[in-house]
Amino acid sequence: MNQNFQPNHLFRSTRGLAFVLAAALALTVSACGGASPSASGAAHPAGQPTAAEVSPAGDVPDNAVFVNYQNAEGGYTIQYVEGWTVTPGSSGAVAITDIDSAELVEIRALPPGDLTQYATNTDEPQLQSQVTDYKRTDLKTMAANNQAANNQAIVELTYSSTSAPDPVTNKTRAVISQRYYIPGPNNRLAVLTLTTPNGVDNVDAFRQMLESFSWQ
Repeated sequence: MNQNFQPNHLFRSTRGLAFVLAAALALTVSACGGASPSASGAAHPAGQPTAAEVSPAGDVPDNAVFVNYQNAEGGYTIQYVEGWTVTPGSSGAVAITDIDSAELVEIRALPPGDLTQYATNTDEPQLQSQVTDYKRTDLKTMAANNQAANNQAIVELTYSSTSAPDPVTNKTRAVISQRYYIPGPNNRLAVLTLTTPNGVDNVDAFRQMLESFSWQ
């Protein structure tokens, strides 16, 4: 990863329970053709929420309403669950968080060469150094379904980890993250990370988030 990591950002839920995005990312790579930053801050690459003081089921309900988020600087749109907290970051980044789940987007320069090798040789070592109890569980490519530019393949990295401690209770919890590397036009790369508590089935909701991603 050619990014500079700084553990200096804190995001909190509007419901009163804190999210600590451990080792938050200060993005320094601007998206090609992007505008000047409209908000400060950055999204954590690992999408690692804290353990909530109260442990909800964590499921996104079947009747959840999804709304569109548009980021003009990053040049993309994506859907999220209505009621989640939206915290824009610099260089087109955004952190969209609930009590115990997270939807994070970073915009980077598209690396040269094979994207799977970038994920494993460059990005994954940074994750291992910043995420507690990091363990890769899957790595694969998938069809773009119009999310990626020029119908390129998307790389999906799935890993387990332990959340940052809750600032009130100091409790942690096991979480699962799906991290997608989505090539874009003008040599851009979107890194979308979806995180939920281990054992919670948010497959349908996360699929909708992924499939809603669109380059502008």
